[in-house]
Amino acid sequence: MVVDVERFGDPARTNLNQLAVREALYEALPAAFAESGIGWESCASEDRGDGALILIPPEIPKTHLVTILPDKLAAAVSRHNAGCGVPERMRLRVALHAGEVYRDAHGVAGTAVNHVFRLAEAPALRSALAASTGVLALIVSDGLFTEVVRHDPAAEPDSYRQVQVTVKETAATGWIRVPDPAAPLARAGQGDDVARQDGAAIAVRGDTRLAGRGLADRAVLGLLGAGPIVAGGGMGARRLVPAQLPHDVLGFTGREPELAGLASLSAGQGSAAVVITAIDGVAGIGKTALAVHFAHRAAAAFPDGQLFVNLRGFDPDYPPLASGDVLARFVRALGADPSQLPADLDELAAMYRSQLSGRRVLVVLDNAASAGQVRPLLPGSASCLAIVTSRNRLSGLVALDGAQRLTLDMLPAGEAVALIARIAGDERVAADPAATRRLARLCGWLPLALRITADRAAVHPHLSMADLVDELTTERDRLDVLATDEQTSQVRAVFSWSYRALAPGPSRAFRLLGLHPGQDISVAAAAALVDAPVPETRQFLRTLTGGHLLEETGRDRFQFHDLVRLYAAECARSSESEPQQTAAIRRLLTWYLHTTDAYLRTITPDNRHIPLDPPPPACRPLAFTTHRQALHWAENELANLVPVVQQAATVGDDILAWKLPCTFIGILDLFGNMADILPALRSALAISRELGDPTAEAIVLVYLGEAYRDAGQPDQAADCCQRAYAISAGTGDLYGQWMAPYLEGLAYLALGRFDDAIDRIQQSLITARQASDLRAEGMSLIWLGAVHERAGSYETAISLREQAVAALKQTHNRWQYAYALQKLAEACHHHGRIGDAIDQYQQALAIFRQLGDRRTEAGTLLQLGHAQKTTGQADAARQSWQQALDMFEELGDTRADLVRTQLGAEASTKTIRTG
Repeated sequence: MVVDVERFGDPARTNLNQLAVREALYEALPAAFAESGIGWESCASEDRGDGALILIPPEIPKTHLVTILPDKLAAAVSRHNAGCGVPERMRLRVALHAGEVYRDAHGVAGTAVNHVFRLAEAPALRSALAASTGVLALIVSDGLFTEVVRHDPAAEPDSYRQVQVTVKETAATGWIRVPDPAAPLARAGQGDDVARQDGAAIAVRGDTRLAGRGLADRAVLGLLGAGPIVAGGGMGARRLVPAQLPHDVLGFTGREPELAGLASLSAGQGSAAVVITAIDGVAGIGKTALAVHFAHRAAAAFPDGQLFVNLRGFDPDYPPLASGDVLARFVRALGADPSQLPADLDELAAMYRSQLSGRRVLVVLDNAASAGQVRPLLPGSASCLAIVTSRNRLSGLVALDGAQRLTLDMLPAGEAVALIARIAGDERVAADPAATRRLARLCGWLPLALRITADRAAVHPHLSMADLVDELTTERDRLDVLATDEQTSQVRAVFSWSYRALAPGPSRAFRLLGLHPGQDISVAAAAALVDAPVPETRQFLRTLTGGHLLEETGRDRFQFHDLVRLYAAECARSSESEPQQTAAIRRLLTWYLHTTDAYLRTITPDNRHIPLDPPPPACRPLAFTTHRQALHWAENELANLVPVVQQAATVGDDILAWKLPCTFIGILDLFGNMADILPALRSALAISRELGDPTAEAIVLVYLGEAYRDAGQPDQAADCCQRAYAISAGTGDLYGQWMAPYLEGLAYLALGRFDDAIDRIQQSLITARQASDLRAEGMSLIWLGAVHERAGSYETAISLREQAVAALKQTHNRWQYAYALQKLAEACHHHGRIGDAIDQYQQALAIFRQLGDRRTEAGTLLQLGHAQKTTGQADAARQSWQQALDMFEELGDTRADLVRTQLGAEASTKTIRTG
């Protein structure tokens, strides 16, 4: 058993706070074990600083560990939390596994020990606890769940949810349960619904609309992967629930009138959105902190999920996020298939509102630029709540959309001083309250600046509050060169304390990170920017996080607060020469280019790839060994691709400026966003012509045509492909002579010009055969068959796809071979050759399973079930659909609802027949 304290090392905890937490942990554990009938003295434990490893003898019934102990431990922690301040409260992640443990002179070891620690480190477990209002989240190994939990009703097996755990070298299945924090009180007859955050009970009175709807006591029960949470009881009632809220601020102080106002607005009628705005549009006033803190408090009232996005409305260097991009993220988070997203903004917004209809979802839209940016993102259902933060007043949202405004002022003096006292210590503030108030004023009453200042006071106890006031005033004068106005210069002076205290390595990393254009950055990308090994860079980033200069948003991913990022960029401009800045940006762009190339070579190994020079020694691109690794990286970087491409145009490197958008197209193609880089591709076309490189021009034209087709502009796509074909014919490039007419044919297919589509794809087929390129031949045959199928010529479509299967079977691309089998099965299915279709579906399934492509596997199972039903194999069809349903639910795919409906209809039909 591993017990780990959530956010034990949070900078808001002092050393004394940490010692108090450890003491409480070692009081709670023996008490909970004793109340569970397990003698603590019979167990062995090893302290881990922020937690413990506990070895439980095999004679102890394992049922005790999953039926009694979790609730007893949660109760002990809750008792502790109720009697202490926020920095000394704790929440626990608990992992259980059964296996052999070995002991040597250094301690204990063994596969079982490694496994339980990997379970405790699972991102899914962290997310489950972060989204919960309780004090404990439990994960058990697959073996323990199978052997113990599922056989014992007292263990509540239905409250567990299966997750995939991938940590370091471990890839395994786990089962997560988050005990309902309100359940013990409900059983005791409490009249009020209760929500909990960080162990502190918050009563939601029964006369409010939230509690009146019976929603405040529903608990998040589990997690699927790192994405949607699953809430509810039985299988038929499960719902996909995104849990996207950032972590709450430990020790959040004040803002009680604003929180009460938000609660009142959320419980009121007739409002589609709550707008939070700041006086004079000042950044750093705490809009996001307030919105997120309230969202965590109210999360139990929105059991169908919480969506969150930073709209980047006031980024000094890059435009706000487009509403369509945010909608695409949201509908994917709610379970939509990325390949099924419409290109039209209105259609995408309609899909989003449809997904939210009848559900209670909390939507937090942070840092909005305008009402127009926000309006498509507002739910259409009165059961949902949108919280919008912005530096603008968003009057149009109030006037036209019925939003209600809550204006957020600076922190009152008393609350600002209380925030400093909470972190620096009451005795420091009491020693010189006048200086503390002066310090708060110099911080602009901004919560972010106040926290940094208070942390400096806590770290340097020899400095009085008056010393800190003097130092801040001096620093402000010294930083006037970086200031745009007096108030900002004060905040920058506060930031400079943490910055100037850094060692040279983290200090340089901080400056250079300000040059990254994207929303967040991975450790590997940061290593390229800083020109340091990944382990050293990771330590730099942890140092910056500890100094309130950076925020960790996920595993090995980090982002700046708005003001801090601006300050970092200005530090780079003042401390790094222009050649040094340009070199750092080129390293970053080169890393993106070569890592994307590695992604493409993993996903599409037989495709022709853009030729690249070997990466320089300073560039350490990622390498991928599986499709799953490559896809995970690409999805994490999706929001950064467009800003990175835009930055490539600023460094004076023509090669990067044309090759980056052409490589990124392979990622954007998969997620349906190729149109986003149309401007960059048009610039790349101009650059290729300036370079006098016809091969580059033809490549860019092909990708420009593909982007036009994706953007719903098939006429422009066809024109680009025609020009690319002419260039390729002139240079003798057979690959270009295949790809250009192939894509041109797809453009004509989109236009419904079937004869022209057949003509061009037929031409691509001839070229592929001349080049002896079996992959190209197979792809041409698949889509030539698609044209004939659309035209109603099923026999011809079947024949062409049979040829595609034969060609692709000889290549190294197993996925495309399986895809050809699936497409052949579809044609046979539509033409009544059901036996052949079933055989081909099953062959394709076997390959998709080997490759780990579960989404395509589930879709093929759905098709197989329909074919089986047609031949009267009702039981086999139900089995295929059930497998598909399990996968769709795990993946958060909206097709799960369709399959569930189908299974329900089949069950009803069977009942009627047998009745």
